[in-house]
Amino acid sequence: MKMLGCIITNRCNMGCAFCLRDKDNRSLKLKTLEIILNEAERLGYDTISLTGGEPCLHLRFDALTDLIMGK
Repeated sequence: MKMLGCIITNRCNMGCAFCLRDKDNRSLKLKTLEIILNEAERLGYDTISLTGGEPCLHLRFDALTDLIMGK
Protein backbone atom coordinates (compact mmCIF):
# COMPACT_ATOMS: atom_id res chain seq x y z
CA MET A 1 0.00 0.00 0.00
CA LYS A 2 1.37 3.39 -1.00
CA MET A 3 -0.17 6.24 1.01
CA LEU A 4 -0.09 9.91 0.13
CA GLY A 5 -0.46 12.49 2.91
CA CYS A 6 -2.05 15.70 1.68
CA ILE A 7 -2.38 18.91 3.71
CA ILE A 8 -5.62 20.33 2.32
CA THR A 9 -6.06 23.31 4.66
CA ASN A 10 -4.40 25.21 7.49
CA ARG A 11 -7.81 26.10 8.95
CA CYS A 12 -8.38 24.83 12.48
CA ASN A 13 -10.89 25.52 15.20
CA MET A 14 -8.68 24.50 18.13
CA GLY A 15 -5.83 26.98 18.73
CA CYS A 16 -3.45 24.56 20.48
CA ALA A 17 -0.35 26.29 21.93
CA PHE A 18 1.96 23.52 20.65
CA CYS A 19 0.68 23.58 17.04
CA LEU A 20 3.33 24.06 14.35
CA ARG A 21 0.91 24.80 11.48
CA ASP A 22 0.75 28.19 9.78
CA LYS A 23 -2.22 30.17 11.05
CA ASP A 24 -3.01 31.79 7.68
CA ASN A 25 -6.13 29.73 6.80
CA ARG A 26 -4.86 28.78 3.34
CA SER A 27 -6.54 25.84 1.60
CA LEU A 28 -5.59 23.66 -1.34
CA LYS A 29 -7.47 24.51 -4.55
CA LEU A 30 -9.54 21.73 -6.13
CA LYS A 31 -7.64 22.01 -9.42
CA THR A 32 -4.35 21.51 -7.55
CA LEU A 33 -5.74 18.44 -5.79
CA GLU A 34 -6.90 17.05 -9.13
CA ILE A 35 -3.35 17.37 -10.49
CA ILE A 36 -1.93 15.72 -7.36
CA LEU A 37 -4.42 12.83 -7.57
CA ASN A 38 -3.66 12.19 -11.23
CA GLU A 39 0.08 12.10 -10.55
CA ALA A 40 -0.36 9.94 -7.44
CA GLU A 41 -2.44 7.44 -9.41
CA ARG A 42 0.23 7.34 -12.11
CA LEU A 43 2.86 6.63 -9.43
CA GLY A 44 0.84 3.79 -7.89
CA TYR A 45 -0.54 5.45 -4.74
CA ASP A 46 -3.76 3.81 -3.64
CA THR A 47 -4.53 5.59 -0.37
CA ILE A 48 -4.75 9.28 0.55
CA SER A 49 -4.65 10.74 4.05
CA LEU A 50 -6.22 14.18 4.39
CA THR A 51 -4.46 16.34 6.96
CA GLY A 52 -4.04 19.97 7.74
CA GLY A 53 -5.25 21.96 10.42
CA GLU A 54 -8.69 20.36 10.43
CA PRO A 55 -9.45 18.85 6.99
CA CYS A 56 -13.24 19.10 7.41
CA LEU A 57 -12.93 22.90 7.61
CA HIS A 58 -11.81 23.14 3.98
CA LEU A 59 -14.36 25.47 2.39
CA ARG A 60 -15.02 23.02 -0.45
CA PHE A 61 -14.70 19.79 1.57
CA ASP A 62 -17.72 18.14 -0.09
CA ALA A 63 -16.44 18.85 -3.60
CA LEU A 64 -12.96 17.78 -2.55
CA THR A 65 -14.14 14.40 -1.25
CA ASP A 66 -16.28 13.93 -4.38
CA LEU A 67 -13.15 14.49 -6.45
CA ILE A 68 -11.19 11.94 -4.40
CA MET A 69 -13.95 9.34 -4.53
CA GLY A 70 -14.18 9.76 -8.30
CA LYS A 71 -10.64 8.41 -8.58
